[in-house]
Amino acid sequence: MILVTGGTGIVGAHVLFELVNGGESVRALQRENSQKKVVEDLFKFYSPKGHDLYKSIEWFIGDILDVPSLDKAMEGCKAVFHCAAMVSFSSSDYNKMIEANEQGTANLVNVSLAHKLAEFYYVSSVAAIGRNSKSQIMDENTEWEPSKENSGYAVSKKNAEMEVWRGGEEGLNIAMVNPTIVLGPGRTSISSGTLFKAVKNGQKYYTNGENGFVDARDVAFVMKRLFDLKKFGERYVLVGENLSYRNVADLMAESLGVSKPAVLAKPWLTGLVWRMLAVSSKLTRKKPVLTKESARSSHKVSFYKNDKVRNELGITFRTAEQAIQNASAFFSDFPEHL
Repeated sequence: MILVTGGTGIVGAHVLFELVNGGESVRALQRENSQKKVVEDLFKFYSPKGHDLYKSIEWFIGDILDVPSLDKAMEGCKAVFHCAAMVSFSSSDYNKMIEANEQGTANLVNVSLAHKLAEFYYVSSVAAIGRNSKSQIMDENTEWEPSKENSGYAVSKKNAEMEVWRGGEEGLNIAMVNPTIVLGPGRTSISSGTLFKAVKNGQKYYTNGENGFVDARDVAFVMKRLFDLKKFGERYVLVGENLSYRNVADLMAESLGVSKPAVLAKPWLTGLVWRMLAVSSKLTRKKPVLTKESARSSHKVSFYKNDKVRNELGITFRTAEQAIQNASAFFSDFPEHL
């Protein structure tokens, strides 16, 4: 039995499908109010046997912050695939992210050690490898540099990684992946799903920032390959393509059949907008769609290398366009999720 956390997220749902479709017995940790319908539809989208594959999952109500529930969830398991994470670029969520991403991961590691689990696979983020002040090109060897430029999310994922490495030193067989921005079908209220929703709803603005992007199917495939090969003690940056945010938005617009963003939002404009939204959010008590951190990030230029995972695991990545077309096809089949 394999325990999977974060199964209703974009990465977690694809990991569930990859494992179950590969014949593995899977138990998925879920909160009591988790939205599972999108996972079932994703299984149907990928396979004519999707309904039966989905039904083979053993859903277990629990929380990574609830140690007793983790203790019960791990009974009879041989491995953990930790895909759960809180993603936010709002400074007000800093403590919540530290709790969910760092403490939640520490709990999983500790309970895994107590149960003497053999294997622990962790989905981290390129946010945790830091940024090289001397170069815009980053890979697994890029050293973390303490900086005010590091987002709260980055700090929480870096700290979570330290917990996983600690688990490795205490006897866990660990493997880690650091995906760039993950593109794929799934919930549009979280992660990259919000990009699809924004473009679908007529987003007019774009920035000149650049980043790495990877297909959710490729992330899940690499995780399963690490499991099959028993490749431990390593981390792998996962990137299919480095592109500008404008190019990605254009590809989404073309695939969804809507107008492309046509107005360049310069730093002064996004700076003005996030400040206005910050004031508005205090009055409405609603989270702003643009924050200081997300505005700053939208103008950064970051390039990531995937040489290690290609050379060591023989991985061939899909393009961002293929990932976007796949997600758009899903939303066409199941429009209620967009």
